[in-house]
Amino acid sequence: MSGISIATVVIEAPERSGSLATARLALEEGRDVFVVPGNTSHPNYKGSHHLIRQGARLVTSARDILEDLDIKPTSS
Repeated sequence: MSGISIATVVIEAPERSGSLATARLALEEGRDVFVVPGNTSHPNYKGSHHLIRQGARLVTSARDILEDLDIKPTSS
């Protein structure tokens, strides 16, 4: 998936997960990686928080991603 995407968004990733593998590939391909943080004591977010510590972009809304990618939202 990372090869056909302009960026990867990780929502929830345990320490060992396919999400982390995809994020690693995205970084190797020079693509942006965004991570939504979660509960710091929950094991399903340990991988997510590790990505943030490694430099992935912390996001709290879709607007954060659109701004970073310089995509202007369209109004309906």
